[in-house]
Amino acid sequence: HPLMAHLQESSYGKIKIRLMRVNKHPNGVHVPHEVTVDTMLWGDFEASWTEGSNKKIVATDTQKNIIYGIAHSHDLSSPEEFGKAVCAHFIKTYPWITKAQVTLREEPWARINVDGKAHNHAFTKDSTEKRYAQVVTSRAGGTSIVGGIEDLLVLKTAQG
Repeated sequence: HPLMAHLQESSYGKIKIRLMRVNKHPNGVHVPHEVTVDTMLWGDFEASWTEGSNKKIVATDTQKNIIYGIAHSHDLSSPEEFGKAVCAHFIKTYPWITKAQVTLREEPWARINVDGKAHNHAFTKDSTEKRYAQVVTSRAGGTSIVGGIEDLLVLKTAQG
């Protein structure tokens, strides 16, 4: 009999969704959060490959707009918490999605010193490291979070 193809697993997503939020505190101090978000969704997408049906595809522009919508009501101070909210939305809203992954990278902003004091609302980029978080929520297995720092440059010189 002829060999039959079988789609074992299918995933797709959207990369480089850029967010910028400035949290303005009553004391006049501003705290910027610049975050780049990547999404990846797994689920029952076989018909899109085998039948040409996009009925169960969450379009990448829709994924981007979901990120923007959730960011509108989130202060972005915790990439991990934001990632959990995004994953939960995908799992709750689309019953055919079995797993959602959100990867977040936060660009650092440093306060500019003016007359020896940190300015409340002026910043510069002064380093390369990025705060990193990856949140994965599975319909069957809960949520996992991995976080850390990427692109940190360190130099150690020898004594003597």
